[in-house]
Amino acid sequence: MQASTENSAPTYRSLLAGLVAELRVEGKDAAQGQAGTWVLPALLLAYVVAMTIFAAFVRNWAPMHADSTEMLAWGRDFALGYSKHPPLGAWVAGAWFAVMPCTNWSFNLLGTLVAATGLAGVWKIAGLYLDPRAQRLAMLPLMLTPAFTTWVFKYNANSILLGVWPWAAYFFLRMLNTRDLGAAVLAGVFCALSMLGKYYSIVLLATLGCVLLVHPARRSVLASPAPYVAVLAGLVVLGPHLWWLWERREVALSYAISRTTFDPTNARVTTLRSVLGGLMTLTGPALLLAYAYAANLKDVMRRLGVGVWTPRIRPVLVLAWGPLLFTILAHLAGNVRIGGDFLLPAFFAVPLLVVMQAGVADLAVRRGTAGVFAVLAGATVLAPLIGAITFMTARHPLLEPRAELAAAATDFWRGATNRPLRLVAGQERAATGIVFYSEDQPRYMDGAAGFWFNRETPEIRRDGLLFVCGSDDGACPARARQVLGTEGYQRFTFKGSHQVLWGFSGPMYTFELYLLPPGG
Repeated sequence: MQASTENSAPTYRSLLAGLVAELRVEGKDAAQGQAGTWVLPALLLAYVVAMTIFAAFVRNWAPMHADSTEMLAWGRDFALGYSKHPPLGAWVAGAWFAVMPCTNWSFNLLGTLVAATGLAGVWKIAGLYLDPRAQRLAMLPLMLTPAFTTWVFKYNANSILLGVWPWAAYFFLRMLNTRDLGAAVLAGVFCALSMLGKYYSIVLLATLGCVLLVHPARRSVLASPAPYVAVLAGLVVLGPHLWWLWERREVALSYAISRTTFDPTNARVTTLRSVLGGLMTLTGPALLLAYAYAANLKDVMRRLGVGVWTPRIRPVLVLAWGPLLFTILAHLAGNVRIGGDFLLPAFFAVPLLVVMQAGVADLAVRRGTAGVFAVLAGATVLAPLIGAITFMTARHPLLEPRAELAAAATDFWRGATNRPLRLVAGQERAATGIVFYSEDQPRYMDGAAGFWFNRETPEIRRDGLLFVCGSDDGACPARARQVLGTEGYQRFTFKGSHQVLWGFSGPMYTFELYLLPPGG
């Protein structure tokens, strides 16, 4: 009995070993395995290198998006949840910048690595249905979507899902196919991590529930302990955040609820635009697959849509389109306004569905691989030109001088207090920009759910507070007075422009800085 228990019950060490093993590419025989071990790392390395070079010219010269600096600002203070979103994205950013420098290239590299992690998950999903030579054809088309290219440089609660959703789906499918308890635990863990990334991940969980219902082995799965182990594992991981959510429910849920209170017409138009835009992002994969299958494109087109409800394909069909359908349903049922970023992770299984219907030939694999590398190489070569065009057409707030503001604010604070800057609050993008770029690595006093702090707050009395307002935020000075009072602080005006390269700079911006010294 004891031996049986040891063989069936997953241990922490066996789970960790199994997760590491999943990152290996195994072929159906020794030759395929030896050839396959380098394919995925080589493809992902090429992707990361190309994206890094592209970012150097197109993104690294601009200030980081406010969503990204907000994630770092949250992550600098570990918590079980934050004012707008659950904590996974902030945790990852906090851990990353605990060892990496707070620079644009480092942040953009983080976004690229998150996306590469998701691509590896898509590769593993494809391995459940395709032979090793064809796996890449289900993954490579995603490299031509905005979700896995230009949008990875906007690290936020949506982009973190790129790295988590495919792995949640993979281990869930593994659990369905094998009833393995290790896969069940990891499925539960990654589903919980998805919810810790953004509550929108409920559409993934609903999709996976439907995948279970259409899976040919659903009865034997439900009769096994695997799905219940998965649920238990997910609750263990999600439990601390659920407790935090309950304790702070009025503040924590206010942002999520606010997404359902838009004017119905506005919500409908925005959602329609986002859905159509999301579908348009599949243009690149569609063109790539058309090129890959050009030799017999007519036959492939005839096969598409035929046999999609066969036992083998229907779970992938649901996985491919379920997130989109449940997103639309969320809008219709709750007046949720679906923003353009919501659908970033939604289409990761669509190329796999097409490849499974189209069939696989060596020529299609070779042409598909060559096509992706040609696009990545072309984008890399053209990156300086694209960067120049991006700069010349940039609009507010892409050229705000946030790094320059952070340097000036830090010098202003040090000169006035002879102490390092410790706490920053105020207009979100300006304050979190200072938190990210300042050499003093200050913490962020988050006022997104209301400015709950004031000059009598113990940590403000101890460390003081720098409150920053942009000139375009007319309500900010009143919030500064609400927090700081009407006297006992200094005021400083910063006027500057963002310096790019070779003497080029952006327009002038003005910020008001309010300095409350320690003990003030």
